Amino acid sequence: MKFRVFVVLVLAIGLVLPGSAAGAVTKSTISIGHRVYVDGRQTSEPTAAPGEQVVFSGAVTFTKGRVVVLQRYSAGAWREVVRRPAGSTWRLAVPAPSPGRHSYRTLALRTKWSAGARSATRVLTVVRARISFSALAKVEVGRLLTVSGAAVPARSGHAVQLWERRGNRWVPVADTAQSATGTYTMRIRAGTRGRHTYRAVTLAADGRHGVRSATKLVTTVGPSTPGIRSTYLADVAPLGAQDDLYGQGSPYDTGLFMIGARSYPRSVRMRSHRFSYELGAGASTFLTALTVVSVKRGATSTRGRGWSR
Repeated sequence: MKFRVFVVLVLAIGLVLPGSAAGAVTKSTISIGHRVYVDGRQTSEPTAAPGEQVVFSGAVTFTKGRVVVLQRYSAGAWREVVRRPAGSTWRLAVPAPSPGRHSYRTLALRTKWSAGARSATRVLTVVRARISFSALAKVEVGRLLTVSGAAVPARSGHAVQLWERRGNRWVPVADTAQSATGTYTMRIRAGTRGRHTYRAVTLAADGRHGVRSATKLVTTVGPSTPGIRSTYLADVAPLGAQDDLYGQGSPYDTGLFMIGARSYPRSVRMRSHRFSYELGAGASTFLTALTVVSVKRGATSTRGRGWSR
């Protein structure tokens, strides 16, 4: 009788204990990072153009055989985009979909040892890439032609090129970088008389050409008055100073300045880290006299007259 009891107890232990160990499943958590990488740049308010690479990342409870699934909400349901094996962290890259606002989340699939989990959602805004372009329709030979615009979505530091059509080819003639808001400005010296067609082109971080602006036709004409011509402030500064002139704030100061031993109550001083020009009425050293005249809506614009000797 004692032998039978002992056998029953051993069998009971062998059935219950292994079964309990196999059924023990630990709790899991999964997070999705607040910051998302778009086109290689980290942002907490992700905006992408269709096709740009978007990278989501986060952490997950580590367990053997863990798989993480990225889902996007579409047509009233959560749909799988991509899945990958994961350790204690995960990172998933996907191309941005069509324009609109898209919600994403991740799932940590259940394993033999760990329960499944679901992350919070992250919203990605996708917009159609574009770049605007503006310039004067007419400019005098030798003057500085200013072109400007803005790229959407903004890519701070990414290059923007100015192209000119020459025959059947488009030739880059200038370049600059986007600001934090996507704006850009370039200045080139107007060349030969005639019609010139320009457009702006964005460049991706890897140098690939992006979107192109509409074309702009600019006509270059001769001086309005031979020997005497009007000029804008920026035209009296050499091209090498343009980057500094269009940094922060106004490119010039107005007021009372001393030029040599004389004072000029309505003169202009150019601001630049590398150049310091003081220009006033009769400033013969620079062969330029500047005056302040009124323009539309009560604003002021500083123009001048230049004499050649």
